Amino acid sequence: MAAPPGAGAIAPPVPAWLVRTDAFASIAVALLVLTQPGADHLLVLLALLGVYWLLGGILELVDLGIGSRRRAWRLLGAIAGIAAGMVVLREPLWSTLLVPALVAGSLGWFGLAAGGVRLLRAVLGGGPAAAVLGVESVLLGLVLLRAPPGVLVWAAAAVAIAAGTLAMVVATWRWPVRGGQRARARELTG
Repeated sequence: MAAPPGAGAIAPPVPAWLVRTDAFASIAVALLVLTQPGADHLLVLLALLGVYWLLGGILELVDLGIGSRRRAWRLLGAIAGIAAGMVVLREPLWSTLLVPALVAGSLGWFGLAAGGVRLLRAVLGGGPAAAVLGVESVLLGLVLLRAPPGVLVWAAAAVAIAAGTLAMVVATWRWPVRGGQRARARELTG
């Protein structure tokens, strides 16, 4: 009987549904930001990135409930994502008053942390999808920390669209929608 994928790995593989949902949300955030008229692009970007990372953390919690192995990695990813989302969403008045000085920087550091957790998970067995999602969060964090205000929104949108598209390709290549589920079921049943 063949061992399930990722059986010898320290960290669990990232499920295809999680990668596809994350990729779709990333592209949606970028498109929403780019279609917002006016000077509030940065406020919209920060709010949507907060929602994006919060959603990612919640999805990691859902994955925690589904998978019974290596719960610490799933919990660590969920905490990082939820913390990043709560920076903006918990205190919306702060985000309107302190943007971009404090909130963009804080969100950038949380993005680096969330990306670091995903990259570590990828190295320890999470697979290429975890690496793509980790690189995306790290790049978004770096954009928030380093990009000049006039370029920040466009750079973040470009990173989100490129990484979201790459994540969708990796998820489709790695886990075919049909057949792959049947093959996985056969592996588990022997």
